[in-house]
Amino acid sequence: MAFEINHLSVGLVTPHKTLPIVRDISLSVGEGEFVALVGESGSGKTMTALSAMHLLPENMQRTGGTILLNGRDISAMETKEFLKISGKEISMIFQEPMTSLNPLMKIGRQIEEAGLLHGLTREQARKKATVLAKLTGLSDTDRVLHAFPYELSGGMKQRVMIVSALMNNPSLLIADEPTTALDVSTQEEIIDILLNLKALQNVGMLLITHDLSVVQKLCSRVYVMYHGEIIESATTEELFSHPKQEYTKSLLRALPQKGIPEKPASKASDQGFSLECRNLVKAFGSKSAAIRAVDDVSLTVRKGECYGLVGESGSGKTTLGSMLCALEAPDSGKIYLNGKDISAFSRQEMLDFRKQVQIIFQDPYASLNPRHKIGTIIEEGLIIHNIGKSREERRRLVNEMRMLMALPYDVLEKYPSELSGGQRQRVAIASAMILQPKMLICDECLSSLDVLVQEQILSLLKKMQKTLNLTYLFISHNIRVVAQIADRIGVMYNGKIVEEKPASELLQNPAHPYTKTLLTLGDL
Repeated sequence: MAFEINHLSVGLVTPHKTLPIVRDISLSVGEGEFVALVGESGSGKTMTALSAMHLLPENMQRTGGTILLNGRDISAMETKEFLKISGKEISMIFQEPMTSLNPLMKIGRQIEEAGLLHGLTREQARKKATVLAKLTGLSDTDRVLHAFPYELSGGMKQRVMIVSALMNNPSLLIADEPTTALDVSTQEEIIDILLNLKALQNVGMLLITHDLSVVQKLCSRVYVMYHGEIIESATTEELFSHPKQEYTKSLLRALPQKGIPEKPASKASDQGFSLECRNLVKAFGSKSAAIRAVDDVSLTVRKGECYGLVGESGSGKTTLGSMLCALEAPDSGKIYLNGKDISAFSRQEMLDFRKQVQIIFQDPYASLNPRHKIGTIIEEGLIIHNIGKSREERRRLVNEMRMLMALPYDVLEKYPSELSGGQRQRVAIASAMILQPKMLICDECLSSLDVLVQEQILSLLKKMQKTLNLTYLFISHNIRVVAQIADRIGVMYNGKIVEEKPASELLQNPAHPYTKTLLTLGDL
């Protein structure tokens, strides 16, 4: 197998002209070779992958160059002809499994579909799906294949995407951010699966990612992409030890450091605002087989403090965060705002609570209404809480928030789909901050962002905390990112908080075996 991209260019088609998105790039992947294409959000990585798979959006088109697979120009093929090899000779693992999987179809049927399209019988496809599911570490295979996507964790959905891509034994995989937003332990499992595939089936892979730590573990060569161009290529060892371009150096500098981060003294106070929960329990499933997502959790977040909550996918972090901002009700236990039980709040008191405690969701692309312009999305909270005497005043407040978030002047007239990942995350923060809350619950708000944008958003959050004396509950699977902003860290495992310490002390002297595992995996 040989895969080559030669002088590829892709443009955005507008009524007046075609704007260049990918500019004259060339790269190659040899048989059984793992090659990385890295760069920040919006650099053109995904458009390069979609060009190879004949999946460019309607407003994008290839304006030059060729894409060769085993000497054949697959970019020149008609769609009908390409479908004969798509999934069979070349296959793709998409970035967002939740949006790529059909929410109305069971997992087994979706996996089998890939085999049926290329001549397998239903029985053959079912058997192969079961074998591949076990190979990729999907435990309780029968339950998983009969489940719907929403019933699976992020790591399990990512495994399903890998199984679907492998149904027809392709010689080349294009993996678009296959470990993005996964906790470190699940990330390591996915990396092991991909390495096993390389050893067992000699699969070649073009890995598209912004996570340089994953590149270091998986790939032999790296191409660096910036503003639609490949600006540097080298072996992985050479790139990490002697980067040539300043942009590559900035990517490496932005990686979370392994030492104890320097952090200003906390302004945490026991006076005034506080959010506390005692003995919270939340279970899902039938009474006979209920799973406790949150199991007898108690914690307190004080005014001006950043409390970090870390743990792997499925540990209960998001469920706990949802209960703390009253989006979900606990099965038992109590939540107190400034010492008052929120379950006894009147309707007006609950409305005031929601104004004080805002949440920034993990996936801004899913949480922002795709049919509304950005200005309308940010303004919505002002309308709900009756802030601003007129539309003009509300728009002034929205524009001030836009400037605080360092968003471009024309962003208010755009839709979420027109923004980069970093811009969408800033919009999500602006939507929460427009109400001037006292506390932000940040649920994995950095997990899907590249390292440079991560650094920018983290700096913004630190600045807001310092100037506005904000209180944070910062939820993440990356303990070293959390340590850069948190005063205290609680480690969550199987629904329980198994350890809680000041951030620097936790990094230096972890007591629980699970905490030690998180730190060890983060250092690999």
